[in-house]
This record gives sequence, C-alpha cells and structure tokens, in this order.
Amino acid sequence: MIGKQTYHNALLDAFPEIIRDADLAEQITNVVFSVPVRALENGDSAVLPGLGAIGIDRSRGANCLSYNAEESLIKCLLQ
Repeated sequence: MIGKQTYHNALLDAFPEIIRDADLAEQITNVVFSVPVRALENGDSAVLPGLGAIGIDRSRGANCLSYNAEESLIKCLLQ
C-alpha cells in the first residue's frame, strides 16, 4: 500500500510554488482521503471505475461493507 507520505511528496514536487511546506501537503492529503470515508458514513457509495462500487449495507449492520462489481468486471472474470 502506498503511504500518505508518498502523496505529500508528490504534491510538494508537483506544486512547489503553491504548496511550500509539508504541513499544507499533509492537510490536502487528509482532506482528499476523508472524502470517500465521509461518503460511506453518510450512506453514499464510492464508485471505483472499472471495478464497481462500495457502500455500507445498514440492513446488515452499521459497519457492513458491501461491494457491487461492475458488469464488465464480472464478464471479464467469467470468460
């Protein structure tokens, strides 16, 4: 798994004139990483293009993660 520090460094390298310190890079990374988590907590799903969508199935419990594979992925796996 890629650690958050890799993303911090990428931001610092890509936008040195805008992101001038590691603290700002970390804040930006934390915001970006929090979006899918908040979406799931709010009952939304997170779509992973080409793979499918993940969400929380509250009918099966507060923390029951559900995954719905994209049809093209299922077809590819069944070939």
